[in-house]
Amino acid sequence: MCSLSAAPPRPKIAVRKGLADTSGPNARSAGRVAMIASASVRTLAEPTAHRLGFPDYRTRPPSEISWEDDLALATELERAAGRMRFAELAALLYRLRPPARPELQQRHLAHFEVEAEQAAAAMERLAAAGPGALLDVGCGMGRYVAAAVRAGRPATGVDVALYQVVLARKLLEQEGLEARLLLANAEALPFEDGAFAAATATDLLEHVEAPERTVAEVGRALGPGGMAYFTTPNRYSLTAEPHVGIWGLGYLPRSRAERLVKRRLGIDYGPIRPLSYPGLRRLLAGSFPGDSEVRPGAPEPRELATFPPLKRVAARAYLALGGVPLARAAVARVAPYFVATGRRR
Repeated sequence: MCSLSAAPPRPKIAVRKGLADTSGPNARSAGRVAMIASASVRTLAEPTAHRLGFPDYRTRPPSEISWEDDLALATELERAAGRMRFAELAALLYRLRPPARPELQQRHLAHFEVEAEQAAAAMERLAAAGPGALLDVGCGMGRYVAAAVRAGRPATGVDVALYQVVLARKLLEQEGLEARLLLANAEALPFEDGAFAAATATDLLEHVEAPERTVAEVGRALGPGGMAYFTTPNRYSLTAEPHVGIWGLGYLPRSRAERLVKRRLGIDYGPIRPLSYPGLRRLLAGSFPGDSEVRPGAPEPRELATFPPLKRVAARAYLALGGVPLARAAVARVAPYFVATGRRR
């Protein structure tokens, strides 16, 4: 899961101008977790470098953090990973890089706890694609990569942020799972055409510079019959914008929304661009013509239990309306988030 965070106090780590290679005495060996590769999944070129043991194919830094700060944050987490369990390491991330609003931290951690259920549900839907390797684009802390491995798929996780794949590696190591993790931009995946049978890209499309290019790249990486699974928040949701916790933000013109976030929170909202229901449908149709679907998302029971009382009441009303045929189309347009699938013919 991605979150828009205030700039943290930078850890005191010396880095060169640009992105330094820190594979050295302070970096654990990538070991089997980062480097396991299915023989059938080939990359288009060699990585430009290795960062903390991860192959690096990136051409641009993350939109949310600079090269230098990403490296500094990742190195701090990597140093702590040997003495911390995954949950402790995730908590350290939020101390070093706190969310835009303090109350969002607990919500993000609670969401991550139920994300394992959501990932397992995604694997059930992707079973229709048949057996084969899975690609998780924007893998974040690695829940979907772990779920894919448990479902019996060779898995590759890709993220543009080094600090995220450090956390994903810790999760996989702790759970005794093997997968491939690497660094790349979602708009320029380093894999051959048709390399995967299935793909996931959850909580990603609102963060990338070119969502249409990202969806096209996911489609390109799938073989015939391959299936992609996406989730993304709804711009016109009736709930608070999940990255900054402001209600009704998506109904404002972009320029006003960005000014409001800057004034209230002192951060840049420009890189975050949630999609609308028709916008997401058009996006999927362009890369998966005739075989895509967008549905309103629904909270899992464990996630619902973590909601504040008022939000829980609203969520139950939303779920009830979603079961009424005449109201279903209207509910989809104001859903908190979308679940979408596309299949390559």
